[in-house]
Amino acid sequence: MAIIAFKSQGIEGLQMKGGNAANNLFSPALFLVIYFLSRYLFKLIYKNEPIMTSYWSTSWSQGEQRKLHMGDSLFTVITLVLPILITLFI
Repeated sequence: MAIIAFKSQGIEGLQMKGGNAANNLFSPALFLVIYFLSRYLFKLIYKNEPIMTSYWSTSWSQGEQRKLHMGDSLFTVITLVLPILITLFI
């Protein structure tokens, strides 16, 4: 999708008032980059894998695994929101 977005940058039919409509296709590639970077930083800081959290969950147990903490919530929010915000400002 990112390759299609890159090749579609010059098409006049995709031009919008605030930019190019093809920029929205960069979201999956940005998600992968942000996911791998934030996962790497999470593993450096907390020394374990991040757990994707659900709505308002802060300390519930994951069976026999560890409990959730604020780092898990931040990881989830960053990987969900940041790619969309970045494509809005491209």
